Amino acid sequence: RLANAVLSFGCRASKSPALMVDVGMNIGYFSAMALAAGCRVVAFEPTKYHHPYALVTAMLSGHGERFTLHKLAASNIS
Repeated sequence: RLANAVLSFGCRASKSPALMVDVGMNIGYFSAMALAAGCRVVAFEPTKYHHPYALVTAMLSGHGERFTLHKLAASNIS
């Protein structure tokens, strides 16, 4: 509930959809909540087995156009 409330407020606070970055997305639980709350989502997930789940989640949300999946890890080092 708390995550949904925070995302709903943050994603609808501006005129254009707010951006949520999901680093280490796994199967996309928080990405799905952010899409439902109105956010744009940029997700990073290096594990190829999770990619189909993430794409289906975005499609089923009805807001796949606001979802971008990068099939790689995010880090502060090269």
